[in-house]
Amino acid sequence: IGVDMFFVVSGFLITSIFLAEKAENRFSMVRFYERRARRILPALFLVVSVTMLLAWLWMTPSQLTCLSGSALSVVLYVSNFFFWQQGNYFGVASEQMPLLHTWSLGVEEQFYVIFPVFMVLIWRLGARNSVSVIAIIAVLSFGLAEWGTRAFPSAAYYLTPTRAWELLAGVLAAYYLLDSQGQPRSECELRSGLGLALLLGAIFTYDDSTPFPGVYALVPVAGTLLIILYAGSGTIVGRLLSTRLMVWVGVLSYSIYLWHQPLFAYARILGVSSEEHWFFLLLGLVAVGLAYLTWLFVEEPFRNRNRFSRASIFKFSSIAAVVTGSCAAIAVTTDVGQFRWTPDQLKVLDYTSYPREDYYREKRCFLLPGQGFGDFSDECKGSDSALTIWGDSHAASLHMGLFAVGDSGVGSQLTVAACPPILGYVSPANRSCKNLNQDIFAFLASGGTESVILLADWRYHSSVSGWLDNLHATVEQLVEGGVRVYLIGSLPQWRPSLPVLVAKDMRAQNLGLSNLSSQYRLRDWRQLHELDADLLALAQETGAVFLPLMVDLCRQDLCDALIPGGEGVALMAWDHSHLTMEGSLYVGERLMSRLNGIR
Repeated sequence: IGVDMFFVVSGFLITSIFLAEKAENRFSMVRFYERRARRILPALFLVVSVTMLLAWLWMTPSQLTCLSGSALSVVLYVSNFFFWQQGNYFGVASEQMPLLHTWSLGVEEQFYVIFPVFMVLIWRLGARNSVSVIAIIAVLSFGLAEWGTRAFPSAAYYLTPTRAWELLAGVLAAYYLLDSQGQPRSECELRSGLGLALLLGAIFTYDDSTPFPGVYALVPVAGTLLIILYAGSGTIVGRLLSTRLMVWVGVLSYSIYLWHQPLFAYARILGVSSEEHWFFLLLGLVAVGLAYLTWLFVEEPFRNRNRFSRASIFKFSSIAAVVTGSCAAIAVTTDVGQFRWTPDQLKVLDYTSYPREDYYREKRCFLLPGQGFGDFSDECKGSDSALTIWGDSHAASLHMGLFAVGDSGVGSQLTVAACPPILGYVSPANRSCKNLNQDIFAFLASGGTESVILLADWRYHSSVSGWLDNLHATVEQLVEGGVRVYLIGSLPQWRPSLPVLVAKDMRAQNLGLSNLSSQYRLRDWRQLHELDADLLALAQETGAVFLPLMVDLCRQDLCDALIPGGEGVALMAWDHSHLTMEGSLYVGERLMSRLNGIR
């Protein structure tokens, strides 16, 4: 929501300045870009530089390479393209990308490369015709965005052509106010109040599954426009926005925006759970403190033309871009992050790029976002299979272990990325999930299996409202249809990831592979046990069979993490919870011994 508001306000402010200067015949392209450089670049290069220095201390080699690539894209104003290309299901989690938020700056700067030239060209048409041209382009951009949210959602989210309409909405608002005669106080109160209501409604009702930037984005965009146009100083909303606190937040907003994501991302990289809300609240206050210092010592001085001339600001921007870009490029091309780790530690960290595609049977039995039921190959559906595994990537990672156990009866694997086996579930990360689950259920209910194993990353999916009730209904319908249901408990989850945890432990204690502990502690073990308790109660109510995994793998918060396999030892998981092949076999043997005891 914040990004959409930011685009509208940005388009409005930039156009207001352009129209005022053009009317006085003093608009200058050079001054336009000078103003952008003073406003954007000094604080941006400071935050990028600090982020890269912290990466050297806290990131693994692969994380450092990704961060450096994003830093280089920031310097080149193409970070939106970079993060669009990072939209891989098993890629670096967005919440662990310190510069992710700069994608919106990429969109804005790409827009403003073209904007002043475009505005100068259409100025000759007159205000009325200029507005018509801008409105047509905005409508086309909105239409592309609405179509794109369904056809290519990641590209639509990140790229400028599908975001331009939000900036152009602000441009049109500036034109409107140019000739506005004002409105009665009562109408301004009503419309500005409606604008605030629209913004609050979007903030409190939209979630990660809301498709953007199509028709749903009209709500925050319209709300922002109504406030811009009608929240004068005499209105309640205008007075609210004019309070000292709100003005102060507005002054610091750019620096707050720059600092918050690196702070939050590094907290998660260091293993802080997203559920520790108090910690992130404190980090938010730290971001405000850093924003104040940045505004005081960086933003304000560089905006002062008496302290930094036009030539100075362009020279600084060029030097900062070359130095930052060169450092980032060197880090990307030389694997400089590996120099801080021993060969044994690097061997453990290699698990973060684990070759899982074949053993998960990706795109055949484990479908990725955008695929449909017809993409399941015949081998995945089995033939009169006695036992089917249905679930998300956790289920895909366990399938090999179950399939390898002799006479297990597991013949079918119907697994989908970011999609738990829950009818009616709307996945924030996979918009095909709801329809796919309906198709999978129909297949199972029509005699596709005698028994089904249901497994997912219950912790991740529990953040979606109503997940447990919908799972209850799903299990109930399967049981009523004559399918025997085995509901599998949570897999252990190590934060930030098991390879990182082990490698950092090796470095801190100067350990080799041969003298590592076989168990590692879970941060979120209480939540995982609570989820298992919910699943047990659900199984008892529906007639399903609940099979916990952590009973065999853990002693309270200590869980098996290193197991025999490979060259003497292997990790249970290649990230925070997805099983390696050795881990799958290890867990599969224990699960099947339990399952065979009750079949």
